[in-house]
Parts: sequence; structure tokens; C-alpha cells
Amino acid sequence: MAKIKRQEAYDLLRSAYLNNTEIERGELRDLVDYFVPPLPKIAKTADQWVSSACAKNDVRDWPNLVFSHNGFMYGTDGHRMHRAVTALPDGYYEPKTLLPSTYSGPHPITTRLDYFFPKQLQAGDCALLSDGVQVPGLNVKNANLSKFEISKFLFNAVYLHGACNGCMGTTLYFYENRVSGRSPFGEFIIVGVRP
Repeated sequence: MAKIKRQEAYDLLRSAYLNNTEIERGELRDLVDYFVPPLPKIAKTADQWVSSACAKNDVRDWPNLVFSHNGFMYGTDGHRMHRAVTALPDGYYEPKTLLPSTYSGPHPITTRLDYFFPKQLQAGDCALLSDGVQVPGLNVKNANLSKFEISKFLFNAVYLHGACNGCMGTTLYFYENRVSGRSPFGEFIIVGVRP
């Protein structure tokens, strides 16, 4: 759904005011979408943290939405995923407002939970990344603000900083081609790519 423009939002409100009419539900939803503030860079709630992992303009619908399933909410753009406990009913939600979405198609998380959040995690000696992020038992190469390399896989450091949400001392676990860890709000995973 395309966001309405400022003039369109103004015209809706002006027309309702001048004609003393109610705003239709669909138009009201457009206004909510227009006036909703952006997500903060550092999340203050689990909802904001999960929403920050959602895609912004993916051609598929599900990566652009928060997904609630069996007491957890998930946000993913296909390369990273945040998961937190929630009381939301199962379904899809708009990331900034958590209003229910009209999308009802399948979500890959329902069949691939073990892939995204494996039970086995490696542990051992820790290598230290910037901002106090620890990687147990692994040799971290080429760590900088934009990427880092573990076991011949490249990872997006911006995703890592967003997942850690500014917390020092986060421990990352490497499993096959992905790293996972915990933030104060829940669990996260970032999938690496081969250089």
C-alpha cells in the first residue's frame, strides 16, 4: 500500500472538517499511516525492536510485516530476524503501528523455526567485536562498521548493531552460515553470505 502524500492527508482532514462528515475507515487508516512517527534508531520496546528487522519495500508482502505466531512476534527482511514474546493474536501486523494487516498468506518461519533458531550453538573462547560484542570460539576477521567475517561468511554489521540495540557485552553464536544472540527484548539471527 502506497503512503498518501501530505496534500492528500490535508484534503481528507479539511473536507471532513468543512463538511462536518466522518472519515471513512479506509481513509482513517491512510491518515494513521501518514502521521505515524518513524521507528527509533534505538528501540525502547520489544515491538519496536522486532519491527526494526522488517523490510521496507520488499516485493513480497510478508517481509514488510510483523508476524505473530504461537506467542512470538517475528520481524525479518530475509537476511536477519528478530523474535520476541508477544500477546498479539496470530497474524500479520503493520510494523510501525501494529495494526492488523489484510495480508494472510504463508510465512516461512512457521516451517523453518529450527533453521532460524537452532538448538545447537557453538561456545568457547571469545573474540571481541567493536561495541563489546563477543563471538565465542571463532576467529573474527575484517571487523569494521559495515561488515565482519566469520568462517568465510560476511555479515552485515549494521544488522548486528540494530539487533544488539546498543547493549554492550552481547554474545554471538555461530552455526553453519548464521550468527544468533539475545538482546534485552528477545532473540535475533543474522544470515551470512559468501564473499
